[in-house]
Amino acid sequence: MKTNCSIAMLLMTIIAFTVAGCSSSGDSGSVSTSTGTSGINKGVITALGSIFVNGVEYNVTGSNVKVEKNSGLESDLKVGKVVTVKGSKSDDIHGSATEVEYKDNLEGPVDVTPTAGSSQFQAFGQTIAVNTTAATVAAGKTVFSNFTSLTRLTSGSVIEVSGLPDANGVIQASYIELKSAPLASSSIEMKGTITGLNTTAKTFTIGALTVNYSTASLSDLPVGGIANNLFVELNGNGANYTPGANPTFTAAKVEGATENPSGAEGSSLSLEGYVKGFTAGSNTFTLNGQPVNTGTLSLAGVANNVRIEVEGTLSGGVLMATKIKPT
Repeated sequence: MKTNCSIAMLLMTIIAFTVAGCSSSGDSGSVSTSTGTSGINKGVITALGSIFVNGVEYNVTGSNVKVEKNSGLESDLKVGKVVTVKGSKSDDIHGSATEVEYKDNLEGPVDVTPTAGSSQFQAFGQTIAVNTTAATVAAGKTVFSNFTSLTRLTSGSVIEVSGLPDANGVIQASYIELKSAPLASSSIEMKGTITGLNTTAKTFTIGALTVNYSTASLSDLPVGGIANNLFVELNGNGANYTPGANPTFTAAKVEGATENPSGAEGSSLSLEGYVKGFTAGSNTFTLNGQPVNTGTLSLAGVANNVRIEVEGTLSGGVLMATKIKPT
């Protein structure tokens, strides 16, 4: 009898440990801690020590760092820069990156010397907004590199800008770096959406910038060629740029670009940006060009030009949201 009881107790112990082992992957809705969940996360680097993006600390040791399509270094990843992280998360706040890609909004000239005390200025034809009062980058503070105040900038100063464009096209800068090379000898580039295309004059506009593409290489444009509403990257030399309130630029190259990361069907995506195209009663809008469907999620606090983070999965090119949170 004692032997039978001992065997029964042993079997119950084995079953208990087996059940505990099976449940260790997490409760309902959590991310597996054993295998992780792969996906893409795009947002501002808010802290280092690895890198923190959208509240997730990513270990970047051994990851592939890319800067404007070229190989980069971990030291290129700086607080304030907007990056796209590919990798896996072991839980909601920890992950491991396989690739980190940084692309700036522009590297080019200040058009008009900023007004003293202003929180906005124009560079490469684009309106740049800065925040010097917030306490941290996570709260919206703009990081200045190689300078400490907008009073240091003058017309023709070459800067690098990283930030999130808002619903009005204003770049809410999270990082601005002042370059040392003069405009005339600088390679400059920027990314934006084509408007005002004139195929006869071979010009178009992006913001306040007029671009002449008559001698530019167009070989890397998508099928259909140059067109209004096409998101592109411009490249050329500063010697072919004329600053001012209505600047002009003769581009050496115009190529197709992507505003947001493209993931595989069904892959997870976390995206930070400003709401655009939202209508009360609707569950759809765009976040920096990415279509979002919020399903039955609460939309409390969601409005046009509000900065949020959306997490979900891609379906037919639409981010099907599972979580929305303010940033």
